[in-house]
Amino acid sequence: MNHNQKLQAMFIGAVKWFDNQKGFGIIALPEEESLFVHIRGFSSTPLAIDSGDVVIGEKKPDRKKGGYIGHNCHLATTKKDWDIAMQFLNLSVKITLPQGLDVQSKGHRKKKEEEYSLIHLAARQILQGKAEDEIFDIVTEYFQQSLNSSFFLKYIQLVNSVLYELFDHPIADSLLKRMYVFFGESLNHEILFLVWKNGCFQYIGYEADGDFEIPEEILYLYATEIGHKELERIKAYSFGPAFCAEIVEANIEALDLNNAHEMEIAKAFVDVLDGDEKEHWQNYITTSITR
Repeated sequence: MNHNQKLQAMFIGAVKWFDNQKGFGIIALPEEESLFVHIRGFSSTPLAIDSGDVVIGEKKPDRKKGGYIGHNCHLATTKKDWDIAMQFLNLSVKITLPQGLDVQSKGHRKKKEEEYSLIHLAARQILQGKAEDEIFDIVTEYFQQSLNSSFFLKYIQLVNSVLYELFDHPIADSLLKRMYVFFGESLNHEILFLVWKNGCFQYIGYEADGDFEIPEEILYLYATEIGHKELERIKAYSFGPAFCAEIVEANIEALDLNNAHEMEIAKAFVDVLDGDEKEHWQNYITTSITR
């Protein structure tokens, strides 16, 4: 089996049910697929296998019944398993598990449901029972070495959710604060812009009240992702008026003012401006309509 075939054969899923006495059960995979697994399909025998346990392994052809069975399986617990699970970060993969599944959070019982987030179950299982320093290392090493920057907010929101389930609030708060400081010291331009645009400054260790004026050159890098609402914020920055005038001009000249929807967009941009700049572009729009 070559490397690509091995990647295709690998799976991550959650136990739908497992009979520990008879030694077999069913694993729920994404897209409503199911996979039979026997205890012999585990590389090391767990003490017990329960519904909702996240399993990583390989699909092996079932020569007797056709289809596939689980092979070389293990319960997800390691940093390597974290890396595998995080590949699903942007996919919102749901799996269907028995309605009676008991997924309990710290201090309260989660409402029983049929659909569960596979990545949430995996993240919770991998981090559960680990020391704070080990959790910090797992989360920050993946951030530094493997995380797609565009998924940063989803990543930290997942980590937030899981840590508050696993720990009392003071412990979770302390651990997350350490992570936020680390993220703030390891930023790239894309993450800084994402944090700025969404107003999530706490995720980079910035706890002061009010807005955060990020460098003008970063805003220019992502100018096509800046709308009139963002310009309202930028307007108050030290470089704000000149920057806003330039971005408004670029946007209006790219819009089709004969299109009603794009006309409304143009008007929203013009409303950001003040004084002569605003009057100039209002006249420009009026003249364009009457042509």
